[in-house]
Amino acid sequence: MTAPVDPSREYIELAWKTAMKYLAEQNATIGNLRNRASGLSVISAFIVTFASTVGLLGRDAASAFPWPVSIALWAVVTVQLTLVMAIMWPVTVFYGPDLRDMLNADRWNAGRRAIDEPSVRALFERIQGNGRKVYKFKVLYVAAVTCLFVEVSIILGTVVAKG
Repeated sequence: MTAPVDPSREYIELAWKTAMKYLAEQNATIGNLRNRASGLSVISAFIVTFASTVGLLGRDAASAFPWPVSIALWAVVTVQLTLVMAIMWPVTVFYGPDLRDMLNADRWNAGRRAIDEPSVRALFERIQGNGRKVYKFKVLYVAAVTCLFVEVSIILGTVVAKG
């Protein structure tokens, strides 16, 4: 005869597995945002290099951008790269539970299991903290993409205006 199954135990284990999957998704999202942000800086550098190569930012007064436009372009690129740097900057993110805590002898002596309700609740609190950081990275990324559009618009608008 098999021992009766504690239904609450099954729910706790399900919540634990769900939380661990969510942590993995948060980690992947942060990695993707950082990869995309580094790509934005490369694209921005290419655009500015192209603009200066064709003489738009050069010394020739006939083909160069007016100084106010050049300053605006410099400012937008500086803001964009600052946003990218904020995304790329190392931050403390919770990746998972401390295994030392789970294997702590005091925990076992107190009759607690490795995965119990307080552990799952603490895990979800950490996930919420990660969520705020992920949201911040998303906002910074959208702002950096917006800067890229502004950068391209400044260049194209000036080229069209110069005829």
